[in-house]
Amino acid sequence: MSGMMSRFEGVYALSLGADGEVIEGPEALPGAKHISRGDDAISVGGRALYVSGSAEGLVLNFVAPDLSFEQLTIP
Repeated sequence: MSGMMSRFEGVYALSLGADGEVIEGPEALPGAKHISRGDDAISVGGRALYVSGSAEGLVLNFVAPDLSFEQLTIP
C-alpha cells in the first residue's frame, strides 16, 4: 500500500465454527504480545498457542475458545 503507514493496535481473537461462521469475537486480548506476521498459532489442549518473547524469557500465549487469555513465561 504505497504511502500508507500501518501501526500496531493490539491483538484480537475470534472463534470460528467448523463451517467458518464466527462464534465469538472479534475481541481485544489486553496484555497480549504482538504476533509477528511470520508466526503461526497452533492448537494445544483445545486452546490456540502462540509464542513470543520478553526480557523475562519465552512467553507462551494461550487463547481458549471462549477467548479467555493466559500467559506463561519461561525464564
